[in-house]
Amino acid sequence: MARIPVNQMKINTYYTAPVFLDGRYIILYPNLPVTDELLNRLREWHFTEAETDGLPSESIPSLKLNPLVDSLNQSSDRPVLTIEAEKLRHFEETLGRVYEICRNTEKIDYNAFFEFAKTFRSTVSENLPGYLSVTGGNRQSDYLISQSVRTAVLAFAVSEGLKIPLYRQLELISAALLHKIGMIKIPKEVYLKKGALLPKELELVHYYPVLGARILKSNGFSNEVVQGVLEHQEAYDGSGYPQRLAGENICLFGRILNISTAYCAMTAFRPYKRDCKKESIGVIEILQNAKKNYDPNLCRILLLILSLYPVGSMVLMQNHSTGVVVKTNPSNPKSPSVKLLTDSSMKPMMNERIVDTRSNEFKIVRILTDDEIRNVKNLFHKP
Repeated sequence: MARIPVNQMKINTYYTAPVFLDGRYIILYPNLPVTDELLNRLREWHFTEAETDGLPSESIPSLKLNPLVDSLNQSSDRPVLTIEAEKLRHFEETLGRVYEICRNTEKIDYNAFFEFAKTFRSTVSENLPGYLSVTGGNRQSDYLISQSVRTAVLAFAVSEGLKIPLYRQLELISAALLHKIGMIKIPKEVYLKKGALLPKELELVHYYPVLGARILKSNGFSNEVVQGVLEHQEAYDGSGYPQRLAGENICLFGRILNISTAYCAMTAFRPYKRDCKKESIGVIEILQNAKKNYDPNLCRILLLILSLYPVGSMVLMQNHSTGVVVKTNPSNPKSPSVKLLTDSSMKPMMNERIVDTRSNEFKIVRILTDDEIRNVKNLFHKP
């Protein structure tokens, strides 16, 4: 790959291939322009050059494949690995090694982990909607790790909505990535158990935030990170654990992690669950429990981030056409941007068309059922 000095990258320029840092971390895609914010972040973190196989362009490069149609052509029982999913898988592998080393030694290199959090934030911030749309976990994943990574993505998104300063965002991301670290001290047969836990087992699981906080404190993490991990299972009405704190007596990091990890747990595969909920159902359940389990203000922010129809949701519209949500609408959570999949007669739309769902014609009626989703996917399968 060719090296590009950061000081030679021009604002509003596109590249015909992804742009990387260190040959591994994607910071720019062909359909996204160089922005002033991107350049400022690279300079702030002392990156002087990037790498790409592409060439600069003043217009959006044409793409050979339609990513959506390509994903629809995948087998429905095999996860589609987008660029974002591949990057999160890479973060999972690294975080898994951290957890495993800590399991054996109770040691975490604080400085190295903070750099890891920096890289995580830099990567995710370049295409936050794409990372939010990645479904979480599968039967081969360690759910402690996969859920921690997805929780960190969502917690970062919430912190953006709250306009939390950069250094606090990095602390929050660190807390999110490590909020399950106390589980390493609990036997797997307990936290992976199918069915109801015995009272002694439940008591042990309820103690894991304390174990995690102790590990992080002994390794030099800040009080904010330690407290966030300690309090991430506290509920807004005081019914949580381990201290039964309530309302704003729960620290901000604890409240953010509480709602973030709850949503990710609802919508991801877990070893002891038969299935997982659609993202839209997860949003509704969060909203239904506002003021009970979660900070109501954070519930509003979550709704603005994810929309009632999260990115990746397949929906039916008023004129009987179908589409997939490609962008949420913070000013109107009920009306995200939707890319058409089929027209009103269920014929596949092979051209790129994004519609405004505020109009009566394309108003969203509901999320597609699993059978309807399979039927739409089948329309794009090659004979």
